[in-house]
Amino acid sequence: MRTRLAAALLLAMTVAACGQTSTGSGSQPTSGGAGGDTVRLYTTVTQETVDAVVAAFAEAQPDTQVEVFRAPTGELNARIAAERREGGLQADVLWL
Repeated sequence: MRTRLAAALLLAMTVAACGQTSTGSGSQPTSGGAGGDTVRLYTTVTQETVDAVVAAFAEAQPDTQVEVFRAPTGELNARIAAERREGGLQADVLWL
């Protein structure tokens, strides 16, 4: 079960890293690949599990950095709610 979950998260993070995002009022995509992208991951799972999945992702996507925000469910929910009130969720991947 853990392997399937890790594989699913790895796939989601890969898709998020490859996706294009727009900035400002224009719709110009950010550069991908060579410049190195960042994927923001919000999670409530154990640090051990996060470390294993992030390490596997780093092997598969060496040019992509992963910023992890790990917190208990209540704290994570509060952060998500605050970001939505302020204009938009900053996470690329939610792993609850």
